[in-house]
Amino acid sequence: MVRDFLKEKYECVVCGKVFYEGQGIRIKREGLQLDFHSSKCAALFFKRLIEESPSAECVSETAKKLIDEFKELREKRSKKHI
Repeated sequence: MVRDFLKEKYECVVCGKVFYEGQGIRIKREGLQLDFHSSKCAALFFKRLIEESPSAECVSETAKKLIDEFKELREKRSKKHI
């Protein structure tokens, strides 16, 4: 068992809560590091990010693609239960 003092600590960018490595949600992309201690904080951050962005063009194409992918997955799952 690894002691808490040996684990890396991170701070949630939304609420400031400190959490240890292996917990929370950590996203790193092109030099940007986003650390969230919970899915609730991550959802709040991304909701505000989309709402406050001057243009949704930067994410709309990717969002549409993901929506289609998740729809296909839901359809496949529902067919398995029939």
